[in-house]
Amino acid sequence: MTGRSKSTRGKNEQRTGVLVVDAFEKDREVMGRFLSSWEFEPVEASNAREALEIASHQAVSIAVISDPGRGTQGMELVRALRQARPGLETILLAADPSATYATDAFRAGAYDCLTRPVDFKQLSRDLSTLREAVRRRLESKAWEAAAGADAGLEGMAGISAPMQAVFASIRRFAMEDSPVLITGLITKGESSAERAGIGTTARKAKNSAREIPRTTASRG
Repeated sequence: MTGRSKSTRGKNEQRTGVLVVDAFEKDREVMGRFLSSWEFEPVEASNAREALEIASHQAVSIAVISDPGRGTQGMELVRALRQARPGLETILLAADPSATYATDAFRAGAYDCLTRPVDFKQLSRDLSTLREAVRRRLESKAWEAAAGADAGLEGMAGISAPMQAVFASIRRFAMEDSPVLITGLITKGESSAERAGIGTTARKAKNSAREIPRTTASRG
């Protein structure tokens, strides 16, 4: 099996992994150099079996698939890869320039369908868009994991009703490009311990939750 990464380790470990599926070694090498120049981490596969094996065991987020003919092999691989690795985005490079083929490719789940010879400018645009989408998805998952993690003993700030509302706001605005300021109110008469959420009773959490509609999330 090929499964080779064409760029070095170290500083490149954070690069987005791209699976390159092409039967011709020379074409894989050309694509690998192109991807490396755009700060991606290419991983090669020479056929569908290798591609599925790599997608199941290696960190790849995008697949660039070269369809060898005018049949349905490429589209079948798009479907199989998306089943093997949910969330994997695919770009199909096809010999068939027809609108029918492109429509079928989109129905199979391909993000884009480009004809050969490859328009590398369009391919770079597609890859940049997908890299940003992958980055945002990973950040969103990290926020969700942090918000859903065990925050400590019952009544601590991390699991109080107001803090859960803050977490929800963060998740909601995580996909925004502009800065977001989340503000809220503190009920009069609260002790410093109550402000921190320590020793909050069920009644206190319920009352504090009533303040949430007055919480604002303003974009900068």
